[in-house]
Amino acid sequence: MLFTSRSTTFATALATSWLALAAGTALLDSLRVRAEASPAQQQLVPPLADSLLREAGAMSDPDQIAAAFERAQAYRARGFPGANGTREVTPVSLGDVKGGLDDGELWLGWLCGSDRSLLFAVTRDQHRVFSISGVAALSEKIRSARKTLETSPHGGHDTKSATTAAEELARLVFGDALPLVSKARALILVPDGPVELVPFSALVVKGQPLVATRTTAVSLSVSFLNDSPDESGPSRPLLAVQGGAGEPRLSSSERELQWLAGTFQGVTVWSADRSVPDSAALAGYEALHFAGRVTYDDQDPWQSGVDAGRRHAPRAATDPPSPGADGLLRAERIAALRVNADLVVLTTCAHSSSVHGAGPLPTSFLAAGVRAVIVPLWPLDDRDVESIVRELYRSLDAGKSAAEALRAAQDHQRRTSGTQHPYHWAGFALWGDGTVKLDLKPNPIWKRGTPGKH
Repeated sequence: MLFTSRSTTFATALATSWLALAAGTALLDSLRVRAEASPAQQQLVPPLADSLLREAGAMSDPDQIAAAFERAQAYRARGFPGANGTREVTPVSLGDVKGGLDDGELWLGWLCGSDRSLLFAVTRDQHRVFSISGVAALSEKIRSARKTLETSPHGGHDTKSATTAAEELARLVFGDALPLVSKARALILVPDGPVELVPFSALVVKGQPLVATRTTAVSLSVSFLNDSPDESGPSRPLLAVQGGAGEPRLSSSERELQWLAGTFQGVTVWSADRSVPDSAALAGYEALHFAGRVTYDDQDPWQSGVDAGRRHAPRAATDPPSPGADGLLRAERIAALRVNADLVVLTTCAHSSSVHGAGPLPTSFLAAGVRAVIVPLWPLDDRDVESIVRELYRSLDAGKSAAEALRAAQDHQRRTSGTQHPYHWAGFALWGDGTVKLDLKPNPIWKRGTPGKH
């Protein structure tokens, strides 16, 4: 699947309502809208969802559905920072969505309302809309189900309660679109509101979790013009950023990076005792791997970040802290960078986000120019992280796309004795272009175990 716009310099299309982001202060200001909007502003989206397609027969009329789709897309584009002139923003039309889909791919976009929500379902050949529960019911049930899925099972292998929660969650968020989901081989998802909290790979349809047979990717809802696209492309394979200096998980992140550097050629290691990398340090790599912990900030989501370097105090007590002084590469800073990596992999987080899901962190990387981001949704045991990371990169090395490689890694973990519960494998999601592939080259056996440094 590849979505393109009229201009060849436009980024890949189709993401959540967090996306289509501009850089700098305009980006940050726009992305704080949800947290700081007045009650009247916060009610703008629900009335739109509640008012669309209310006429008799409208929900089954293709022309009215198409008009509602375009109106919803236009509304999202008006709320994005590109509308302030920093970057040109264009809503993705229904025709563009259909034209970008391959056979077997299903595009699903939610528009949440107060008394009902709309789910638009698009394939190459048809477009439909379904009515599902409103925000309050969705929020309560999604949070309850997610708690079941992300909680480590104590001492047992019982997955019955998790399976039941995943089945009920699938019926809740897909509604009458379930038959379409069951026939699709790949899902392109544009969640809204509380649906952003859903761990889609865990959802059970016809007795099987989606991860067993289908790829899932959160993708873009608008196109935006790159300021200065880099036509040179990446020249080095992988930068592995350790982070976590002084943290208990340091030994785990060291093992993670040592395995990468020992297994594949040309891996550069950014050790934990270095400062947080900037644009120059991150530029020119095909992939970026961060082994430090992700921290989600539900109060100010754009302060979410990934531990990527050492902490250092200001030179003088009166000096303000410099960016990255706390060792975190934060979302607000990432979005202002220019990074041409095909894939970013974030492997662990300190805690889950109960408000914004993965939040703006993967969004900020996509805004910076990255094509795809794999992000953790909740904390995992180090052994689970190690297993999934290794299977992910083995699948990438075998030529699989990022979406298929993540699916294969999660499904391998799901089918392994002792880790069948979704807690162990469903805590990752891919954002962006799931078709991305890497050109990894394995080290000869006699060279393995000799990591590089930067």
